Parts: sequence; C-alpha cells; structure tokens
Amino acid sequence: FGRKSEQTKDLVPENHDGDQEACNASEATSESKNNRGKQPGSKGYGRKRRSGLPTEEILHELPKAEQCCPRCGKPFSVFPGSEDSEEIHWEVRLVRHIHKRTRYRPTCHCRAVPGIMTAPPVPKLIPKGMFSCSFWVHLLLEKFLFQRPLYRVRQVLALEGLSVSQGTLTGGLKRIGELRQPLYAGILERSRAADHWHRDETRWMVFAEMEGKVGYRWWLWVVVPPDSCAYLLEPTRSAKVPQNHLGEEAEGIINADRYVVYKALGGKIRIAFC
Repeated sequence: FGRKSEQTKDLVPENHDGDQEACNASEATSESKNNRGKQPGSKGYGRKRRSGLPTEEILHELPKAEQCCPRCGKPFSVFPGSEDSEEIHWEVRLVRHIHKRTRYRPTCHCRAVPGIMTAPPVPKLIPKGMFSCSFWVHLLLEKFLFQRPLYRVRQVLALEGLSVSQGTLTGGLKRIGELRQPLYAGILERSRAADHWHRDETRWMVFAEMEGKVGYRWWLWVVVPPDSCAYLLEPTRSAKVPQNHLGEEAEGIINADRYVVYKALGGKIRIAFC
C-alpha cells in the first residue's frame, strides 16, 4: 500500500455560481438540523445513582469542642436528619484468614466416638496451599482476562504488603491447569460431536525444548462449532492435528481457508472455504 490519506475535502471550483449556491444550500440545511447527542445549553440528566453497589454509611460529627455555643458554652442538640452526600470508594486489600476449627471431646462413657473430634477443614483448591479460592480466581482474571504478566501482579501484591515469589504463583497455576483438564476434555468431546466447524491456525511461540523438535514455533489451532470453542496447542501444523481431533468417523462441513491439510480429512468432510 502506498502513502495516501482516506480523508477527502469538498472542493468548490472557483467562479462556479451553481456549485456555490448548492454548497450554501447544503450548509443551511445542515445548520437547521441538530447534531447527534446532547445539545449545548440543554438541561442535564443529573448524576446517576449507583444504588446497586454495596452501601456503607459513615457518620461524621462535629469535634467535641465545636458542639457547643462559642459564647455561652451551652451544648447543641442533635437536629433530626442529616446532610448526605456520596462517593464511590475503590477498596483493594489483602486479608489473612485464620480458620479456627473447634475441637470436641465426648462426655459419655459409651466409647462410640473415640478421642477428640475436630470440625472439618476448609475446602481448598490446592491442598495445604496458602491461598484461598478467591485469591486464585483474581489471579486467573488478572493473567488470562486482563493479560497482566505475573511480575506485574507481584508488584501489585507487594504494594498491598504481600511478598510472594513468581515460582509460587506459577506452580499454583500449573496445578489449577491439571484440575481443569476434565473440563477441557468435555469441551473437546462436545466439539467432536458437532457436524459443522470453523477452523484456523496460527503460529505460537512456546519456549520449551521438546525431543525431536527444532525451534520453538508451535501452532495454536482453534475449532469453533455452533456451541463451543476449543483451542489445540500443537508442535506441528500437519493434518494429524485435525485428524486426531475429529477422529475417523467425523462427518460434516468445515469452514476454513485454503490450507491444504483440510483436504486430507477424507470424503465425509466437506470443505467450505472462507
């Protein structure tokens, strides 16, 4: 593409009365119509009340020394009602929860309950881990929804008083990845059961050594049937990837580009090019 601008200007030739009259008529018509949006000088709508947010009332009183008449010293009486105003407060804090599990000792002599009974432990996403489920939910959102690197997340946590190593966060995310494998397998099964898929692939760098593979270029495949979306991170771009995903009995339509591997899926698969 060469250098050019897509912006155009309406040029009126000099000494052309007809075009000038048409231009003036057009300007008059545009001035008679209001622009979109709120017009200058019109009445505002007022501030919107965010009543759906949790509310915390904070009482403000005069200092003790000012709660009396400055001349005679008699105290003021509280007038009914209050002058109210509101502001939106953004509170981010880390809290250390200490779970105290109550212990019980039987008082009977029937020996049906041997020893001391203790309340059950609090369920944790990672057994014996130091972080709660809510903590991991926030970390997953930070990394995978907002695309914030872990070292930046650690900086935010440090500002709140929590120093944590990157290895601890990375190790926890790997454990969570293992826990999510059944969900991922279910999505793949749902994808295979369809009869119409949109497919594409793109290069994806994976900086991990793999035996028999030269370089770090992998491929991220996406499979989109009507009601699910599956991602396949594979070290190859060959036809084995869609073949292994769909299986030999698959039958349906694939919307894809003209990449030649899709033609190797057999006669039961029809290719509808993008």
